[in-house]
This record gives sequence, C-alpha cells and structure tokens, in this order.
Amino acid sequence: MREDGAAVCWGGQTDPPDGSFVAISAGSGHTCALREGGAAECWGWNPDGQIDPPAGSFIAISAGDFHTCALREGGAAECWGRNDGGQSAPPDGSFAAISAGTQYACALRKDGAAECWGSNERGQSAPPAGAFIAISAGTQHACALRKDGAAECWGSNERGQSATPPAGSFAAIGAGGNHTCALRESGAAECWGWNDENQAAPFVGDPTAISAGGGHTCALQEYGDATCWGRSVDGRDAPPSGSFTAISAGSSHTCALREDGGAECWGRNSYGQSDPPSGSFVAISAGGFHTCALREGGAAECWGYNGGEPYTPSGVFTAISAGVNHTCALLESGDAWCWGYNGEGQSAPPSGSFALISAGGEHTCGLREGGAAECWGWDEFGQSDPPAGAFVAISAGVNHTCGLREDGGAECWGWDEFGQSTPPDGAFVSISAGTQHACALRKDGAAECWGLNDDGQATPPIGAFRR
Repeated sequence: MREDGAAVCWGGQTDPPDGSFVAISAGSGHTCALREGGAAECWGWNPDGQIDPPAGSFIAISAGDFHTCALREGGAAECWGRNDGGQSAPPDGSFAAISAGTQYACALRKDGAAECWGSNERGQSAPPAGAFIAISAGTQHACALRKDGAAECWGSNERGQSATPPAGSFAAIGAGGNHTCALRESGAAECWGWNDENQAAPFVGDPTAISAGGGHTCALQEYGDATCWGRSVDGRDAPPSGSFTAISAGSSHTCALREDGGAECWGRNSYGQSDPPSGSFVAISAGGFHTCALREGGAAECWGYNGGEPYTPSGVFTAISAGVNHTCALLESGDAWCWGYNGEGQSAPPSGSFALISAGGEHTCGLREGGAAECWGWDEFGQSDPPAGAFVAISAGVNHTCGLREDGGAECWGWDEFGQSTPPDGAFVSISAGTQHACALRKDGAAECWGLNDDGQATPPIGAFRR
C-alpha cells in the first residue's frame, strides 16, 4: 500500500479498487483489503465466492487459496469461499490473529493458543500446544512465533519448509508454498525450504564480492554471509549459513572459504566437485565440474572431474582460476601454468609474467604487469581478442570476456547474442563473467548484471554492495 493507503498490485489480479485501505492480503488468485472503517473489499478470481465478503466491519483479513478469512471487531472468525475441506467453517470463540492457507486456516486465541481448521492431510491443521504471538498458514504447512520470538512450524516438510527453523528471535514470519521466511528484529530476512525460483534466498546485508556462475550468481555480504540468486537446480544458489571470506560460482556448483580457511561447497556434486578436502585454504575457484584452491603456502589442490585421474599440480602459486575443463595458476615468478583440457590451446599460456589470470570456457585471459590484456585458446567469437589499453581486472566467461579499465569502466568482448558483452556505462570496482551473463559491483555498492536472464541470474537482489 502507498503511504496514502492506496493499493498497488503487480503480477496477477492487479486492478485494485480506488480509495484508501488500512490492511491488504494477497491470496492465490485474489486479493482482499480492509477500508478505514473495517469494511472488506476483494478483487480477482472468484469461482467460489472468495471475493464476496459479508457486510460489516472487520479488524483483520487473510486471503487464502480459494477462500478468505477475517476477524470481526469482537474477535469472531468469519470465512467465505470454497469449503470442500472445512476451511471456511471456523470454530466459535474469539481470536486475535488469523491466516488462511490452502484448504485450511489457522488463528490465534487471545491467550496465544493456535487453532486450525480444514484439511489436515499433512498435519497442517494440528498446531503444537503453547502460546504464540504470530501465525502464518502456507500451502500445507504453518509457522508461528513464540512469545520469545522463536519460530515453530508444522505440517508438510517435503522441501524443508517445516524443518527446524533457524535459532534465535524473529519479529515476523510468513509461510509460503514450500518455503518459509522470517524477519529478525534488525529487519534481516532468513528463509528455509524449497528454492527452485530463488524464493528462499533473500538478500540481506552489504555483499563485498560477486561471482557469476553458469546460471546463477553469488555474492558475499558485509559480515561474510553468502547470497546467491538465479538457477537453483541442485541447490547451487542455496548457500549454507555462516560467514565466508571468499566465494566462487562455477557452472553448477559454488564454493566458498570460511574465516578459518576451511572450504565449503554446495550444488551439483556428480564428480565430487562439491566435496572439498579438509584443512585451510587462502583462495578458491569453482570451475565446470571441478574446483581448485590454494593452501597457505601456495600449494594448489583440486577436486572433482579430471578425466578419471586425480591431479595435484606441484609448485608454489599466488593465484588460481578454474575454467570449464581446465585450470590456470600463477607461479611466484608471475609465469602462468595451466593444466587440463587443451583442445583449443587454452592450457598453453604464452611466456612472460602476469599479474592476474582467469580461465574461461575454452580460453584463458590474463593481465600483464602493465595492465595489458592477453588471451589464448578458442577465439571463434572474439573472446580471446582483447582491446588495447590497460585493465585493472579481467574475467573470462564461457564465450566472452570482461575487464575493468582504470577509471572503473567495464569493457567486454566475444559472444554477445544475449547482451553479455554489452556492459552498462559507469564505474565498477569488480567484475565477473559467467556463461551467458556478467555481473559487476558499482562504486556506490550497487550490483548490476547483463546478458541472459532466463533463470534470474542477471537480476541481482536489491540493496547496496560494497567492495
């Protein structure tokens, strides 16, 4: 709602009536709201009368799947719409809060006891005993907050939506289809459950680093928490909780380093690419189906797909980058050393010293000490043909490459079918090229992505980013 009480909607059922409202609730295919005098008004889909509220005054309203429930001024519950599971037949008595789910509804008595009615095939209408201060009915699960702010859920748990919620105190909670989200008192969002459309990966905080993977992007927040968005197959954009110091998004998995240097990976693990060895690392890079990292002394260690044979390169390295099927690293001398697939020459670096290196699909790029970019390997789309001039950062994607000029301007070259090689204007502080998209961080902290966005990988969460 606007500050003046006007309702604004988007998506489906987007044509609210004029005038001022004091409360609003969006259901499956309809929306309901309360006028200042308590009158209920609904709009949208109406096959079962879910948008035909009774006359009179209400103090709370909740739109469910094909039914709606509301509380009268005295606390009596009243529901209308579909009633095939008893969801529109609330019990007698007085309630303080109400929430309509799918074929069921839940409410809180004035003493805090939770009571639910309607369908109960997954236990969604069987709340635990005790007092609560807030309640939310989802599709087939419900969640509530105890007086101390602790979250408790019941009902379906096929996607982890009713799993043990995170510890600590929350100020608000919402049960969705197959996921649940809650707000800490600080306003930080925390979600759990299914994440196929990024619904359980909210953005909070101020990320300090960004990495674009195959169909997803990940960033580190100011205090080290990981945030990812985009394609969620195999859980690649559902990072574990806790603090990290570095992050790298690969083709279908992501890896990060804890503050103690321990590596942790998530996502696809068909070749063991998400099973890092124990011990401490200082740098990590997730590739196609493998991951490589550097130990504190500069030793490189890799895991995952390697054509059936494990391989640990010898030497002392200062930087490492895992590509789709090859890896490159910089020796202490600055010389580049690459290993893995070399069908297009991507693992045959030129001689001389480099300051930075980035392994992509079937090409590799590096920056010379003076900032000049040099690439080798496959060049069908011009991805290995960098422009002249000095760069301060470079990132090789699958078929395109991006770099940052000294003034922060982004420049990309190579395949541009989806606009992945056409960066926006302005200054950036870091950049990362993925498969068919790229992302960068602005000097003012904003994240910006461009290119293919079929899975949301080029739609970063709202919020400020910092280097």
